Amino acid sequence: MKFELTRTGLIHSPHRQAEGTPIQPRYAEAVEGTVEVILKFAPGLRDLDGFAGIAQRQTLN
Repeated sequence: MKFELTRTGLIHSPHRQAEGTPIQPRYAEAVEGTVEVILKFAPGLRDLDGFAGIAQRQTLN
C-alpha cells in the first residue's frame, strides 16, 4: 500500500528546530505563529467553526 501526503498549507513559527519546540499548547502561550493555507484547499476549512481542534501532520524541513 502506498500512502502519499499532500501539502495543504504551511505553518510559520519562530521555532527553527524540533529540539526546544513546545509540544503542548500550555507551554507555548506566548508564542505567535501563523498558518498559510494553499488557496485551493481553503473551501475545505469553511465548516470547521465549532470544532475543538483539527488533526495535523507536520514535518520539519
